[in-house]
Amino acid sequence: MPFTLLKPDGIDLSQTFAFTGTVTGTPSGLDSDDSWWVKHSGTAQYTSASVINMNTTEILGANCSLSSGRITVATAGRYQLFMRLSNQSAFSDNAQVDFRKNTTLQVGRIYYESNTEINYLGQLSTCIIQLSANDIVDCYGVGYFSGDTADTVLSYFAGVRLGD
Repeated sequence: MPFTLLKPDGIDLSQTFAFTGTVTGTPSGLDSDDSWWVKHSGTAQYTSASVINMNTTEILGANCSLSSGRITVATAGRYQLFMRLSNQSAFSDNAQVDFRKNTTLQVGRIYYESNTEINYLGQLSTCIIQLSANDIVDCYGVGYFSGDTADTVLSYFAGVRLGD
């Protein structure tokens, strides 16, 4: 009985489907080879603008490399970047950190004025950015940041390729 499962408004999904044949095409979606999550392993104070050296790797896809806090991607595409930074304890250091692509500032700045009354003040920023193969992204700025190697780390840099 061909086409009995097709209705004028779609497919009747309450029925059982028997499929024979070949499915072709290229699957799409997120690929862990094009993703990373690197953490700040300890406390560090950046008094002049510098690359924030996220130096502990939690996830580093096969198409990404890490060097001194900088991520190089091997696959072109649209990426979503995440940066989470937390002030070290109750120190009164201000923070201003930007995403960069090939040393050029991008949208997604973290900025806060800390004080001694709020412990571990932090912020998360994210952006979606188009990257070419061999582009380099990093977090660049100043601040006094908390870090840890545990999964509960307060400062990290992450990214994932969303597609072309």
